[in-house]
Amino acid sequence: MIVVKDTSQINKLDLNAKQACKILASRKKYLIMVENEFSFTDDYLKTILRKHPDVSPNLIEVYELN
Repeated sequence: MIVVKDTSQINKLDLNAKQACKILASRKKYLIMVENEFSFTDDYLKTILRKHPDVSPNLIEVYELN
């Protein structure tokens, strides 16, 4: 099952400065992480179904940004 995490849990990720700045500057509602690949979206379910249909739900992390 995919759980939407809040922004306080982003601090626990191992990010470099460029990734952190991208997250802070994003105007999208959600951040989707799949094996260190970032996607920013307003509809995380549609994005997961479109971009990662064959990925195990255990590998997908969703963070609510706004």
